Amino acid sequence: MKTIKASRKNSVKFNDFNLKEFLRENGINNENDLLRYLKENEFDWGVLDENWDKITDRLIYRKMWRLKNIQQIFKDKIGICWEFANIEKIIFDELKMKSYMYWIVFDNDIDENPFHSFTLIERGDKFILFEFSFTKYAWIYELENINDVFELQFSWRFENHAHLKNKSVTIYRYDSIFPINADRNNLFNLTRSQEIVYRR
Repeated sequence: MKTIKASRKNSVKFNDFNLKEFLRENGINNENDLLRYLKENEFDWGVLDENWDKITDRLIYRKMWRLKNIQQIFKDKIGICWEFANIEKIIFDELKMKSYMYWIVFDNDIDENPFHSFTLIERGDKFILFEFSFTKYAWIYELENINDVFELQFSWRFENHAHLKNKSVTIYRYDSIFPINADRNNLFNLTRSQEIVYRR
């Protein structure tokens, strides 16, 4: 198994985690502050094993992955799209910002096809895409129409996985947060009961 040692730079100690206090101490008042914090503290995409090594083998991390809670994500400074979307939603809820999580699934199959979860803020007549876990495109994007958000996400998927262009796609909207310790199949089964906002 190929592993890469993750960085513990600026590691934070979490015992009794208080989200409101954490946001205040780190100056996180909106989505721009959150993106700044994640980038400045070098948060990464991935899964860690019990030795705090980053797993690069997809088949291995699929078997062992479980959704971590927010304090563990901030301590480890690493996670996958489900976990980043989850903490984004938790923080936006705490900041009284209207947001939803979305999950893109191709051919209704998360084993053979790359999938992605992201968070979208609704502010007035604007849709604000907060993208961090897809690190190549990590930024905040303000768009006029929700379909523009979806098309942007598709363009990123197709650029990196051209074979997905010929597959069916479904996007689910998740109104609440994901359950902690859920595995990938738990989340997929749960998400399929959520609202479908796009299908083609």
